[in-house]
Amino acid sequence: MSSGKTAAEGRDSGGGSDANAAPASIPETTSRLVAALAAKVAADATAQRDASAKTCLANCRALLQAQIDAATSEVDAARAELAERKDRGGARNRRGKAAIARHKTPESATPLADRIGIAALALDLVAAALGSIAANGLAYGLLIFAAHPRKNATSRCEVVLPAPSGLHGVLTDR
Repeated sequence: MSSGKTAAEGRDSGGGSDANAAPASIPETTSRLVAALAAKVAADATAQRDASAKTCLANCRALLQAQIDAATSEVDAARAELAERKDRGGARNRRGKAAIARHKTPESATPLADRIGIAALALDLVAAALGSIAANGLAYGLLIFAAHPRKNATSRCEVVLPAPSGLHGVLTDR
């Protein structure tokens, strides 16, 4: 490329995603995160409803707070797992782009024609002509083989069956 970009940068400039961005196949949320958020909302609602009761003493409030803390830690773990998946996907994406950038693009689309010193169009025409001759030659050969008469085509085959032995005596008794 004449602009001084590498092949990978040239492919990316056409609206490709950023190398640090997470791949599109990783969802924004997981079922674990949704369940953890629902459990957290339920624990918060239970704590607000039961903590204001006169019968809820310090021990009851401590149990409610433990439920809230467990739900919060599960939400944090689910979010950390999702962030780790996105980081792994982004790292795989960056490794793939680096591997593509390491490979140089071919110098020519027709390396055989360039090596033997003829025009690519001429090489393609010769290959097509030879293929056509080969296919037509095979077809003509098969037609000639099928249409050619055999030397002994008029000879016939006779089947001679032996006479039944029981009838031979009956016919001669007359």
